[in-house]
Amino acid sequence: MSTHLYGQEINSETYAICKADLLLKGEQAADDVGVGGPQHSTLSNDAFGDHAFDFMLSNPPYGKSWKTDLDRMGGRAGMTDPRFVIQHGNDPEYSLATRINDGQMMFLANMVSKMKADTPLGSRIAEVHNGSSLFTGDAGQGESNIRRWIIENDWLEAIVALPLNMFYNTGIATCVWALTNRKAKRRQGYVQLIDLHGLFPATVKGKPVVVEYEPDPDLRDTEQVPLLEDGGGGRVPAKRSATLRARRLVHAVRRQDRL
Repeated sequence: MSTHLYGQEINSETYAICKADLLLKGEQAADDVGVGGPQHSTLSNDAFGDHAFDFMLSNPPYGKSWKTDLDRMGGRAGMTDPRFVIQHGNDPEYSLATRINDGQMMFLANMVSKMKADTPLGSRIAEVHNGSSLFTGDAGQGESNIRRWIIENDWLEAIVALPLNMFYNTGIATCVWALTNRKAKRRQGYVQLIDLHGLFPATVKGKPVVVEYEPDPDLRDTEQVPLLEDGGGGRVPAKRSATLRARRLVHAVRRQDRL
């Protein structure tokens, strides 16, 4: 089995760091393909339009205007990109174009357009979004249309709510959307919601902590009590309270339920 990497990044510095990291680790293969720079916007200049992939990862920008991309694509009236104007249900021109001030969900639509439909394992997608991806956009707008399109096709496997402070110097709430077009039979028709907010307290008294777990007979199987250690290896007392208990909440919901 061979592995090939493909990537596209609009920020030149981020692209350079990625390339350098691959080179230093010796993981840059001659036939890997990566493009980067201001001219390589994923939305308006898709570098892999004729490709489909087994696994896809992305961390799109949140709350960032994509007006420049929209202008390059001919505006809303002139947009014909098959990634964002599709046929769904009885609508031959179902629009996945989001509001102009936030294009993050269009990156998800871009990756869905590159899923493999003719292989036994299909494709898997993991994309990091902020919390607004779950509710922004009125009915008929791009964000709502993307959620509806994904859920009605039963591609959404899980949404994982991540702990706060996962990103440097910000407490923004984030979640991972996990998609596949080859759901196991037992998971078909369901979306799994996983809440990790209480699992990993980011700091104790301003210091980073490492969270370990020990089984506790007083708690149900889906609960554990965290033992906290600060960055210097010292033990941090943890009270047995609701705020310090690490409880994993896993809910299976019907796909037609409102997310």
